[in-house]
Amino acid sequence: MSLPLPEATPVADETLRAIADRYGLRAASVMRLPDVGIFNTIYALGDDVILRIPRNHPHFVVTAHKEAIVVPVARAAGDRHDDG
Repeated sequence: MSLPLPEATPVADETLRAIADRYGLRAASVMRLPDVGIFNTIYALGDDVILRIPRNHPHFVVTAHKEAIVVPVARAAGDRHDDG
């Protein structure tokens, strides 16, 4: 038996635009993309940037926090792995 996924994390368009502005992104459009995974709600900030927001569950938030710490450390150590 599979459990239902936690709610997707809603982010208002104004908030997405503020995030884009803060990082100097020229996002002509911001929008939520279709769900493709279980951990994150995915938003497009223009054509070139994707923003992943963990779903509203403590496990998903902790996992995103760990990823935010580990990925830069791995890249600094020379790991350039790309799944794509």
